[in-house]
Amino acid sequence: MKTENTYHVPEESAGVVSICNNWKGINLDILTKDKRHETNLRVGDVVTIKINSMNSFSVIHQPSASDEEILPTESLGFVIKTKEETTCIPFVQGEGTASCFVITMHKGSVQLNASTALTVPKEIYTDYIQTQIFPNDEVCVTIAYL
Repeated sequence: MKTENTYHVPEESAGVVSICNNWKGINLDILTKDKRHETNLRVGDVVTIKINSMNSFSVIHQPSASDEEILPTESLGFVIKTKEETTCIPFVQGEGTASCFVITMHKGSVQLNASTALTVPKEIYTDYIQTQIFPNDEVCVTIAYL
């Protein structure tokens, strides 16, 4: 079932939408000063973030119709679609790893960052996307086999 929620970011506050794959699984977190929403994601889930204004955004979560079990041997990742391009980001595997997608809305600026981090045995960070986004922009993230 598709769910859509609109979030408002009070002035001098911040709003964050993050999708992270780490030791806790694949999680969607939406934070504002007044609201917090958390949910687990599965393969095939689609999350669409619409920037309504510099202090308002909507999030649509479309869960997968499949009950397919996630296979750890498969290559999973984010497929991120913006108006300019599609970027595939693999989930990094192992101890001390995370693959993250984050939109941060703060003080009239909306930033999109997507990266991976490996911390064991040494720190390795890979930035895939670092860009500013604007009102009426839409970003779609699908959890998929790559």
